Formats: sequence, C-alpha cells, structure tokens
Amino acid sequence: LVDVVISTVGAAQVADQFSIINAIKEVGTIKRFLPSEFGNVVEKEIGLEPVKSMFQLKTKIRRKIEAEGIPYTYICCYYFAGHFVPS
Repeated sequence: LVDVVISTVGAAQVADQFSIINAIKEVGTIKRFLPSEFGNVVEKEIGLEPVKSMFQLKTKIRRKIEAEGIPYTYICCYYFAGHFVPS
C-alpha cells in the first residue's frame, strides 16, 4: 500500500504531474503528495523565459493539487548556489 507519492520528474516532464494528481485522486488512498518542485517558491519568484513559463506551470500544478483536496508538502530549498554566492 502506498501512503506517500514523491514526484521527482525532470523539467521536461513537469506537466505529467497532472496525470499523477488525477491518479492520486482516483485511487483515494494516498495520504500525501510531494510534487517535483525542489527549487524556489514559484508563486513569489519573477523570472525570464524559460523559467517564467516553468514557474507558471508549477503554480498551476499547485492549484490543481489544492483544488483536488490532496494533502501535500511543497519542498522549496532554493537554488544550491544561493548558499555559497555572496549577495
């Protein structure tokens, strides 16, 4: 029995998470979903293309998860280099 789904899809497959969300909803036994989003808080970031489109897509995925009532956790650890590059 699967309790938690952790998505680690790459950038080219991010939109495939809509299918994962639909499957989670259909199964009805998943207790938590972690979408593949280990970068920035996509709703608060402003970026240039192609990053802007990726943030918009990930925001749509968030809204779909929330609309379906699926328990979720977003992991936003920001970019690795952000810890080592002086600002």
